[in-house]
Amino acid sequence: MDSIPPVTSTFDPPRTVLRNNDWLNEENLYKSSIAINPPKAYGNLGSVLSDAGRLAEAEAAFRTALKYRFNMADVHYNLAMLLENTRRPNEAIISYNLAIKFRPTLAVAYLKLGQLLLTMNREEEAKQLLHNCSKLDGNGLKDVKVHEIAKIEAMIKLASIESKNGYHQNALSIYMQAIVSAPAYYKPQELYNSIGKTLIKMEKYEEAEKWFRYVIGETEFERRELLDLNSFVNNSKIEKQEWLKILKRSQKFNDPFIYLQYGQLLFDMKKYKESAEILKKVLTKMPNDIELLKNTANICRIAGLLSDAKKYYKEIVHLQPDATSYNALGTILYLRGEYNESKLAYQSSLKLNPDNVAVRQNLQKLKCILYNRNNSSNLDKTME
Repeated sequence: MDSIPPVTSTFDPPRTVLRNNDWLNEENLYKSSIAINPPKAYGNLGSVLSDAGRLAEAEAAFRTALKYRFNMADVHYNLAMLLENTRRPNEAIISYNLAIKFRPTLAVAYLKLGQLLLTMNREEEAKQLLHNCSKLDGNGLKDVKVHEIAKIEAMIKLASIESKNGYHQNALSIYMQAIVSAPAYYKPQELYNSIGKTLIKMEKYEEAEKWFRYVIGETEFERRELLDLNSFVNNSKIEKQEWLKILKRSQKFNDPFIYLQYGQLLFDMKKYKESAEILKKVLTKMPNDIELLKNTANICRIAGLLSDAKKYYKEIVHLQPDATSYNALGTILYLRGEYNESKLAYQSSLKLNPDNVAVRQNLQKLKCILYNRNNSSNLDKTME
């Protein structure tokens, strides 16, 4: 898992060629900056001293910085980590909370405080903080990478709590959210490993094996695997709404899987027209995926988008001209009142599968409709 580094000041003095990675040079630089900008200089000096293991001096520098300017979230966060590392958890909690107060988008502070509370058996408070962390918006932040990684780690920790307490479906749901939300640079091995462990607890051994293979790189992860994983998750209505929000936000990644999940969820929530529109977008990226075509056509039919359904059923017949495809096309044409075309489609289906009683019955009904229509038309002409 990517580690979360200390938060550095956004007002660091410019680096020069005389500066290198030696903490002593940095110490001298920040000391020389005290007269110019005391709060920032002391804050940065505290970080350098902390890295050098001079914790008492680092703490003094942090506290001096806060005397000059108390609302510096970075300094409160770095002081909190120092206090936690020196086994002063109650003081660390105060500093983490102050960091969050002065910068409500500081995801790493939520994460670290949540983890600390867990070690103190304050689970409910920790869960709330981790949940809040996972929902933070990173738009406009300078260090988006650290922010997004902290959010993913918060989800993993939250899911592990749910799994530990026996709520394995909830855990899988959160892990799925983490995968969907994870940026491309995130290394997902620990996430895959956690999913595998949860599936073992559910006695889904074959599924678990697949995820462990992703961990060791033996097989390449495909995002469609989440469709199978979703079958083990029985979301409540509230959870579905939350999942819906996540998928909406994740569409920016332009990943067909995201749209598939989004469309499926909308369908499960009986939002058929919205679901159809999403799947139509996926088809522009995967035009020859026969299963996707079938799903899109069926959802368009259910949504009452019969013109679109007809278009997709015709494409299905072109790609897979079997009895089932012609039967589906015949049905949609029948629903649109295109009886002659429907008759031809049903006849094509029967040629390929003469034993299909349902198609034969539908064809007979069509013949009756066409016969009655012709008789009615002839009667109208006689009466003119």
